[in-house]
Amino acid sequence: MKTVISFSNKKIEENNFDRDDVFDIVREMFEKYKLPCVVDKDNTLVFIGKGDENDFSYMWSCICPLMQEKWFTDCADSCLFYLYDDEEPEDVLAQAYKVKR
Repeated sequence: MKTVISFSNKKIEENNFDRDDVFDIVREMFEKYKLPCVVDKDNTLVFIGKGDENDFSYMWSCICPLMQEKWFTDCADSCLFYLYDDEEPEDVLAQAYKVKR
C-alpha cells in the first residue's frame, strides 16, 4: 500500500510557496502515523504502508485533510493511492472536489 504525490515547481512558485515547505507539511501529515516517506526524483513523495493493519486508515487520515486544502490541490500534480502495488491506482486528486469544504 502506498500513496504517491507529485508536485510541480511551477505551480508551487505560482502560488507563492516554497517547495521545501510544501514537502515538509505533507511529510509531517504522514509522519504522525509513522508512515515512511521516500522522496523520489521529479518532485514526488512516496509514502509506504508498514504492513500494519491500520495502514489503510492511516493513509486516508492523511489524504483526506490534504484534499480539503486549496494550497495542496493548487500545487500538486497528482495524488495516487495504491492499495496493492500491482493494481491500478486510485486518482485521489481527481476526486478532491468530493471532499472540499
